[in-house]
Amino acid sequence: MALISIPSTFGKGFAHLTSKLKEILVEVRGLSFDLVSGDSAETNIAVTGIATDDTLAFVLGIDADNGTPADQVKDFTSDMSITSAGNIQGGAGVDTSGYDLVVVWYNKDGS
Repeated sequence: MALISIPSTFGKGFAHLTSKLKEILVEVRGLSFDLVSGDSAETNIAVTGIATDDTLAFVLGIDADNGTPADQVKDFTSDMSITSAGNIQGGAGVDTSGYDLVVVWYNKDGS
């Protein structure tokens, strides 16, 4: 899911802006974080409070014990998706086991 965008044309009396403004503010208010352990590819990773209609903003993997410095910190954002309520998952070949994942998302209901 993508974040709600502001219409490029505001309309007479800013009608389009005011109709979307509340939705945008509620969504931004719902910025949420969780720290979870990674897992093997195509395996559900539990993230407390995430829902299927939320927007996954960032997934950062940290493995300080990795012997290869370039692999100690990885951006897994484009490889991850919300698969069900309370779960994210890496795609085929995306192994996050050994990483601590910092998951950042926008909660669509603003809670």
